[in-house]
Amino acid sequence: MDTLSIIIPTVRYSEYIDLAIESCFKVKHKKEIIVNINNTSVKEYEQSRYWLNNEVNWSGGDYTDILPMNQSINSAITKSSGEWLFLLSDDDMIGDGFLSGRELSEMSKDHLYMTHLEVIDEDGKAKRGGELVSQRDEMTGREALELFYQTKIHNHLSLFTFSRSLLLKVGSFEILGYPNGYYMDTVMHGKLLANSSKVFIEHSPVFFRRESRFQGSAKFYFDSVNDYFDEIVNSLMSDERFYSATIEKYGSRYNFKKKMLRDRFKSEWSKLNNSTYNTALKPKFILFYKHLIYWDTGFDFKMISFLYVLLFRYKSLIPKKFKQKIKSFLG
Repeated sequence: MDTLSIIIPTVRYSEYIDLAIESCFKVKHKKEIIVNINNTSVKEYEQSRYWLNNEVNWSGGDYTDILPMNQSINSAITKSSGEWLFLLSDDDMIGDGFLSGRELSEMSKDHLYMTHLEVIDEDGKAKRGGELVSQRDEMTGREALELFYQTKIHNHLSLFTFSRSLLLKVGSFEILGYPNGYYMDTVMHGKLLANSSKVFIEHSPVFFRRESRFQGSAKFYFDSVNDYFDEIVNSLMSDERFYSATIEKYGSRYNFKKKMLRDRFKSEWSKLNNSTYNTALKPKFILFYKHLIYWDTGFDFKMISFLYVLLFRYKSLIPKKFKQKIKSFLG
């Protein structure tokens, strides 16, 4: 029977980590639980009720300095032994039904299992369900890659269960462009999808992602944003299968980069206007100004986005048909 390695990367102890570990025991498959401490000491983790649990493998805590996120994850993966891998943030939780009805030994090494999430608040109360990617139970990797292009896939660390063999094929986790690791999971997901033959899709929430009021926007406002996306796109396009599919769809690397920048702006703007984060006017102005001046999203998109802002500020003065066209263009 194939073993599933559940890897929990962590930097600092929090009240949520025991809940994350506890949730791993809901998984019925043969498994190992690895908590990798990306810190110079394990002392604060000794208060965990699972510290002396024989079913939990604690590693790390002996670094001379805190490692970049990708190095910590890659290090934890090398310490694991399972053929199948699942990454779990230390404040998130696995839910009932995870991998239910799936026998890992019957899945090919180029298959993926896609989780369905529910967002919870800091107290563990449900806030909202994740958007259902598809009504289908499974699809080809290429079909799922199309959903990736359409930003219908919610990229997060725990999106997929994947095989070690497939990971070795596409390469390790990388930090690209944005210094805090933004897009690390997105780049990995794009490569995994491009190299997969089948994706099994979960419809019920089997993963709970904790959202705090401090997460908010990524402050992606710097004039170097185009350089960041050069790195991100270059890494994605370095994968032969991803490159082939992307050129077929978008025609050029530049068009794909422009599309990704547009998606990023829409996402950041949406976060800044989310009542959860209660963002002041100044950060919104900074994002919008920097987008107009620096972001390589194209003149047409910038003008439409400018009109979109006016739509909300002076919506009573804009004809209904024109509003619909603007919304349609911006997705």
